[in-house]
Amino acid sequence: MNPQADLHRSAEIERDRFAEVVGRYEVNIKFSEAVSHHQAGRFNDAREGYLAVLTVDAHNPAALNNLALLSPPDAAERHLRQAVAVESRYVDALLNLAYLLLAKGLAGEAQSFLLQALHAASDDCRVVTGLAQAYESPQEFESAMQLLEDKGGGFSKKDDLYCRLAKCCEDLNKTDDALAYAEKALQLNPEHTEAHIYKGRQLLKKGDYVRGAEEIAWIWHGRIPESQIGLFVDASGQPIRQDGRTVVLSADSGLGDTLQFVRYAKPLKALGARIVVECQPELVRLIGRMSEVDRVCPIGNLDNNFDIRLPLHNLIGSFRSTPDNIPGAVPYLTSDPDEAREFLERLQAFPGPRVGLCWSGNPGHPQDAKRSIFPALIAKLIEQLPAVSFLSLQKQASDKLERLVDWSAEFTDLARTAALVENLDLVISVDTCVAHLAGALGRPVWLLNRFDSCWRWMEDRNDSPWYPTLTLFRQRQAGQWEEVIGRVSAELSKLVQ
Repeated sequence: MNPQADLHRSAEIERDRFAEVVGRYEVNIKFSEAVSHHQAGRFNDAREGYLAVLTVDAHNPAALNNLALLSPPDAAERHLRQAVAVESRYVDALLNLAYLLLAKGLAGEAQSFLLQALHAASDDCRVVTGLAQAYESPQEFESAMQLLEDKGGGFSKKDDLYCRLAKCCEDLNKTDDALAYAEKALQLNPEHTEAHIYKGRQLLKKGDYVRGAEEIAWIWHGRIPESQIGLFVDASGQPIRQDGRTVVLSADSGLGDTLQFVRYAKPLKALGARIVVECQPELVRLIGRMSEVDRVCPIGNLDNNFDIRLPLHNLIGSFRSTPDNIPGAVPYLTSDPDEAREFLERLQAFPGPRVGLCWSGNPGHPQDAKRSIFPALIAKLIEQLPAVSFLSLQKQASDKLERLVDWSAEFTDLARTAALVENLDLVISVDTCVAHLAGALGRPVWLLNRFDSCWRWMEDRNDSPWYPTLTLFRQRQAGQWEEVIGRVSAELSKLVQ
């Protein structure tokens, strides 16, 4: 025994313990300061603070998680993976990593981290909501719905739960169930904007445009001071004159929606209004050819010289439209005659029938995975019909298909595309702006429609009140395009014969 050595060793241990306590205290102080900077929006100071913490404690999971929130995606992913490697039950980091992976299209890996988070916090509604979203990405809607039903008890706001269930039912093409869940959400919270929108979509899909227009207008709740229902038609159906008024019709969604609703310029002009259309730049030249439109301007270039401004979707309610009185006369758009003549001359080299094809929409659209078709199926359709001349209406296609005439590089705007479409015998398209363009031009169009279907194509119909020249080919099962292409091929063979 050496009492002096033991005493010395004990002093070293106490010194190390004291240094560790001091170090932890300093790390905690520095972390708290960084969080304060973060909450106050002083992001550079916050970033420096988190980095200072990590120089002392390189594996601090909270600092890694918070630093990820201030980092570019690749760096954020590294920080978050390190955080969950250190603390496998750190729910915030697991959630942040999962959402980052979802944004990259890695739904399967996101699911695994969210299941890890669910194991750590089975009643955390953030985790349940995130995992339901991860199931929706690869279209596992039944799994999402089952999860929400099993874990719904953890939601303190049941209106949010019912709204999520309404979305799942909409994705599963269970319109009545989606409507019922949206109404349950609204019984608990009559101001739930998202539930109103889901309810509106189901009502429109069922053909109830009167109530549907009221509900869908909640997209603009709080941004438009007064209801725009019945602005141009009174409750008895009589038109309301607009003489001397300048009315702005503003694009409020995608290109296809603008093409669909700009038809209302004609009846509005008949009421005496001066019409300005605020739309996407790709549509300025095409819509500018409408005789009913006095001025067209790209989004963001509108001045204040107008009496009223309407989002285009609101026109359904403003005219009190129903499926029976939609202004459905076509064409209401036309192409430039010189450009159309140019395409007509070039098409003489290709025997008829001449059919335009579009198999994919905007990849940024939330429903694009469900509405787009693999090019291999389109190639099969082309191969089965050697007597047909197929022309591409697909912008920026990465796959080059044999026997497909591709002039899409010339489509500088939708007016240019319209010049080709006007000279085609038929357009076959998924639910994207090309289908709306063909319908607005009055050309025959076959719409390849996904199983859950957008509200505008309604239920159990093969035609559309919006476009008299349109025929619907609906999926009979979610994700099953082969059967749809088979029916299209058979019908096209009959036309050729």
